[in-house]
Amino acid sequence: MTDEKIITEAQLHAYIDHELLGNEQTETLNLISESPELSKTVNEMRHDMDMVAMAYRNLPEKRSAAILSKGKNKQPMHYVAVAAAVLLILGTTGMFITSPKNNSISPIFTAVDDFNPAILNADKILIHVSTLDNNRVVKALNKLEEILEAANTNQSDVKLEFIANANGLGVLRQGSPYADKIKSLSKKFQNVEFMACGIAMETVRLKENREVKLLPEAKIIPAALNEILEKLEAGWIYVRS
Repeated sequence: MTDEKIITEAQLHAYIDHELLGNEQTETLNLISESPELSKTVNEMRHDMDMVAMAYRNLPEKRSAAILSKGKNKQPMHYVAVAAAVLLILGTTGMFITSPKNNSISPIFTAVDDFNPAILNADKILIHVSTLDNNRVVKALNKLEEILEAANTNQSDVKLEFIANANGLGVLRQGSPYADKIKSLSKKFQNVEFMACGIAMETVRLKENREVKLLPEAKIIPAALNEILEKLEAGWIYVRS
């Protein structure tokens, strides 16, 4: 780790996630300790990642109801503030909704098993996969297909993104056991995109010392976290696998 160019956003994310080898982790720590600017960047990245991670972990496997925020005249806020609020009010439910009035955002969090797009009248949906657990991946892909089939039947305009990062990147790599399913879905439906996290790809490249090859249907995005934040700010629904 003597080349400065590897201290990139991808390297910093890998450091924060403890995904570097022992000597690389130590060298990165030393470089961060010597650079106030790097230290500030790492702290900001940790804050954003922790907010999303905590909200993600707090989603239950089952829920009985949704909490609707009924406050009026809310001012626009950055998603991180919303994520912090999620920690306070999610409780045992699977969703959080804020009023969309006055341009405020309306993030909704739910689990694949609980998600019913018809009830929510959803038209912009993001499914996030960060695992290679077969049961969870299959459920995510089946839910994706269910949503798209329903949209076709109802002739509704639905946009859907399938985002894979961390271990879930394997779903979109060449040789994936889900390759045929993804090819079929992509060919049948024009309103779904499969996206691979660039940071996760760089982390794997560093670990395996080789380039990461994806399925032809997959697109590369710079960072899953940024994509999720941007989509939530635009009113998309976040569904976890």
